[in-house]
Amino acid sequence: MGVLGDIAISPGDIMRRLRNLERAVRELAASRRLEAASIGRGGIVIKDGGSLRIVNADGVSIAWMGSFSDDESGFILRRAGGQLAFGVYGTGTDTGFAAMYDLAGQYIVTDDVASGRGLARPYIPVQVGEVSTPTATTTSATFVDLAAGMMSIQHPVLYGYFLVRASDGTTAGEVRMVLDGNPVGSVLSVAAGAYTYMSYGPAALPDNSYQYGALRGLSVQARRTAGSGTIGVRVLTVLGLESAYLA
Repeated sequence: MGVLGDIAISPGDIMRRLRNLERAVRELAASRRLEAASIGRGGIVIKDGGSLRIVNADGVSIAWMGSFSDDESGFILRRAGGQLAFGVYGTGTDTGFAAMYDLAGQYIVTDDVASGRGLARPYIPVQVGEVSTPTATTTSATFVDLAAGMMSIQHPVLYGYFLVRASDGTTAGEVRMVLDGNPVGSVLSVAAGAYTYMSYGPAALPDNSYQYGALRGLSVQARRTAGSGTIGVRVLTVLGLESAYLA
């Protein structure tokens, strides 16, 4: 006669438990690969020197987040061929470093780690001009170009800094910027007899039809609105700015 425990567990119970065990093992095996898995509220935490890698079909680690060594950690993003594209890393005791790289491995965009603010690369030129009396002048009653150039659309806002002159106390006028024939921002009034620096904008581009990177003609125009003298403009600086400057 068997013990009470043997009698309580029938052959049917044993088979049911085996099936449940097999199912649990399959679920555990699938969960280790996290195929087509999702993570909800609370997310996932990787700590104590752990890291997360994304490896493509060619075996290249195109993304690596977490610890790279005993004392260095951060985030690295590589191109499909393995070339470094973007990196943010440091030791935890320094300020760290963030950079975007070209195909040759040279950094083309970086923050200025030494000062703790602004850019280190790229080097952005500062446009300046002579402050002598403007030589580009007009007596036209309608807007005409006094300065013109070509720009690549990079920012949603433009800002200009001009030296303007109305040749005498009875002559007044107006100045504006035009992008491919479309006025940018509000017209700048030049008072009679004025000879001064004036800021234009910040002014939003006319509409959203200007595709990023597109080449567009930019003109600074002027006209005379009163008197018989001339209106002159010397363009000292034109900058592209972010939309926050419109606030």
